[in-house]
Amino acid sequence: MPPSFSPVNHAEFLRLVNMFRVDTRAGVRSILSELLFRTQRNQGYFDGTPLERGQAAFGVHRLADQCGVSPKAVRSVLDRLKKCSEVVVNGTSEGTILSWCNYEELSGLRGEREDERRASEGRAKGERRATSQTLDVKTLDVNSTTLAPPSNAAAAPPAEVSVLTYLTYPCNGTPDSWDLSTDQIDQWRILYPGLDIEAECRKAMAWILAATNRRKTAGGMTRFLVGWLSRSNDRPAAPGRNGQHQTTEPTPPYLRFKEQHGS
Repeated sequence: MPPSFSPVNHAEFLRLVNMFRVDTRAGVRSILSELLFRTQRNQGYFDGTPLERGQAAFGVHRLADQCGVSPKAVRSVLDRLKKCSEVVVNGTSEGTILSWCNYEELSGLRGEREDERRASEGRAKGERRATSQTLDVKTLDVNSTTLAPPSNAAAAPPAEVSVLTYLTYPCNGTPDSWDLSTDQIDQWRILYPGLDIEAECRKAMAWILAATNRRKTAGGMTRFLVGWLSRSNDRPAAPGRNGQHQTTEPTPPYLRFKEQHGS
């Protein structure tokens, strides 16, 4: 099955982008975003190719088309990553397979595993403490002491984390709609700092509503929007009122949306 979008350690992502010249970083950001989108978080298959965790399968020309850059630009990014020991790239009859050398750090999974380890140690310590506090009933004066029976009440389930939906896109197939969450917008705002993410997502909504025969499936919406944002990011900035390029972002309506509906 196709890989799901991998989590990103944003500091590591920016470190990779900053390895390249300033005038090439817009294209580099698009290429890195697409490579991370294709990276397997768990062992699986992509277009019939078996992949391990931290690997991505792709074709150079197809990747270049999706990112709006030349195949030469894609190869240049791959060569730079290999030279800096960030990736290992192998060519196969099915295409190119990229393996991230530091995927645990790049994806943020190392921090998750450390949190799980600490939680497990905390539970074990609590169980040992409860065992050591077992009372010897024979030493108690039953005439003056009343023991409360142990509580068998089950622990309250954790509160559900509510996820805010910013836009709901109509889709082909089942399900017939797909929700864009505010958490996903937050992630894209970091990956595309020069874009008004909310405005671009509304433009994509208008396009989908107008082109009903070209709607995507719910499973393809994330890839569609990543491609839309990458192409918008590579376009030159529109001049402002005084003929200069706009350098400051307007206050995004998404922040007002979060203030009204909660964070």
